[in-house]
Amino acid sequence: MLVLNNKCAARCAFAAVAACAAAPVHAATYAIQDLGTLGGSYSVAYGINASGQAVGEAYLANDAADRAFRTAANGMITPPSLGTLGGTYSFAYGINDSGQTVGTSYTAGDLSEHAFRTTATGLADLGTLSGSYSYAKAINASGQTVGYSATFGDFT
Repeated sequence: MLVLNNKCAARCAFAAVAACAAAPVHAATYAIQDLGTLGGSYSVAYGINASGQAVGEAYLANDAADRAFRTAANGMITPPSLGTLGGTYSFAYGINDSGQTVGTSYTAGDLSEHAFRTTATGLADLGTLSGSYSYAKAINASGQTVGYSATFGDFT
């Protein structure tokens, strides 16, 4: 499945899954599906799991802010977004086969960004290594998360 957003000209959310034939002489085939947006002009997908759930960022209505999203399996972006850690913006980068999602969100006042992992009740703030920002980029089946963080003395 190759997924494109028809509402944007510059950046589009997409996910691709090749359906390969049993014989290696056959070319892979793809289907196109629009992921949509959260009401704004664009969306970008950064990760996909085996069930076809995609994660990324999408503008809210009137392009007010980027927010993290997670689709249903082989589905479109549906409001609400995944939310934030108190700030204006959030971005989802990775998803495991259980649907646990990781990314980064601005905190209150938009002065720093913290890595997050989704829980049953929202976003869990993963903190930083004493710096002003951290990013979670991938998550495995056990919920272990990888990414990067600033340490004390970063550019804050």
